[in-house]
Amino acid sequence: MMERPSETAAIKKAIRKARLNCRRLGVSSVPSSGSAGMGAVAGGIGLLVYGALVEAKRLVCERRTLPLPGWPQRLDGLRIGHISDLHLRDEYSLELAVRAAQAVAQEAPHVVAITGDFVGYWKEESPWLIEQALSPLVKVGVPILAVPGNHDQAKGDDGVSRLAPHWRAQFALPEHGPPGVEETCYTLVYQGVRIVALDSNRQIEAQTRWLTEVLQANTARWVICTFHHPIFSTAKARDNAALRAA
Repeated sequence: MMERPSETAAIKKAIRKARLNCRRLGVSSVPSSGSAGMGAVAGGIGLLVYGALVEAKRLVCERRTLPLPGWPQRLDGLRIGHISDLHLRDEYSLELAVRAAQAVAQEAPHVVAITGDFVGYWKEESPWLIEQALSPLVKVGVPILAVPGNHDQAKGDDGVSRLAPHWRAQFALPEHGPPGVEETCYTLVYQGVRIVALDSNRQIEAQTRWLTEVLQANTARWVICTFHHPIFSTAKARDNAALRAA
């Protein structure tokens, strides 16, 4: 078990955020008591604190049923849990991540796909944060399929981004992907369904060739692919045409 890092007081952090947002809004000081502006500024700070403490912790678990023509009857009711973009940084984000994992675990999924951005940025506490966040899923013994996101990279001394150290510290995944992405690009068969995990951060061309070979040799009727970046997006800056073309 890794050593627990020092805790961050959520309320102090919320107040700091509120003050920072007030400065961004041009509020440099609080008017004197009794002035008309006092209630407005106090109300504004209250709303900002509410947003940081309440809305930031709001959790919604969506359930989707997919009618698939030709889906094997023996697999009716197969439940796949999905979690993404936890962006773990501190105790504040860890609390929400644990709640998300607990909510998914309560749905009794047969398998869980976690599609990247486990951390907000790499730091020494990252392995501990991930270990704690995923503990509700580990306790129930559900298989976890993981792929990295762009935030799961860390720059080396040479300035090149590589998979951050927390990956191998947390996951033992198949290592038969292309060289350089062996443990982030892999495939396996679960209950007769082939699952392909891709690393959408690096070596796209090599993975395209690898995926072509995997699909040519595939005998499973159903194939599920999982990766971090969306192929289509309503946000122009996030529409991955290059990934789509690959």
